[in-house]
Amino acid sequence: MFTLVEMKDAIPIPASELGKPRPIAVANQIEQKYCNRILLECGLCISLHELTELGDGLIYQSDASVHIRARFTLLVFRPFIGEVLVGTIHKSTPSGLWLSVGFFNHIFIPPHFMLDGSEWDPDQRLWIWKSEHGDAALDPDLGSQVRFRVTNSVFRPVERPSQAPPAAAATAMPAVVSEPEEDDDDEPVFQVMASIKDDGLGLVAGGSEPHPNAQAQAAAGGPVGVTHTRSPISLSPMLRLRLRLGGSAGASLRARVVVAADAYYHC
Repeated sequence: MFTLVEMKDAIPIPASELGKPRPIAVANQIEQKYCNRILLECGLCISLHELTELGDGLIYQSDASVHIRARFTLLVFRPFIGEVLVGTIHKSTPSGLWLSVGFFNHIFIPPHFMLDGSEWDPDQRLWIWKSEHGDAALDPDLGSQVRFRVTNSVFRPVERPSQAPPAAAATAMPAVVSEPEEDDDDEPVFQVMASIKDDGLGLVAGGSEPHPNAQAQAAAGGPVGVTHTRSPISLSPMLRLRLRLGGSAGASLRARVVVAADAYYHC
């Protein structure tokens, strides 16, 4: 579910941060740049895990920042193929079912990977699972828990159209460029493909009952009831210090995910 990615980068430290200890100043800038961002072919960056190497600082002409070459590891969310997780139904569309694990909503189950007997009801606009024991609606409003198996991770390149106004309009009057609106139909940059077709998968019986780790994970606002088969990741002292200090970019996401990961991997 979570992996560590090692990276190298030249981190610019603005003049306002130069009074802080160098590891803290570098950690602040790394999190501002990477936290809650998608790294292509890696996954969703959650937080800085550890600073492993800091080089000398360089100052360039006409730049007040000090550029420090750093080697560090990032905590990244990317479920491995075959991993079994538990999420909640986020959205139901004719093209398939979307699940959420609390901090990530782009988990997609296509119709051919759903339970046998699943049909799309155009009147209710829901997927209905028809079985010998009765019908069950896969309704996002019910908050039903679904156990699924990861089948693939899909990354899509981002194509950003130019926001510059046409030359004629620019000379006639100053243009006001509005923020682009998000479209629900847009394909996400990072998408996890999943299946509930195999034995033991699908709707979780007694989903309203609390999970053994629900108290620790609910306090962090993270996912509840995750099944894992991966060796634990020991959180570094730097990450624990950053979690206690808070107040930097991505602190909310870190509080929701990293504490949940700590409880989840040490359950």
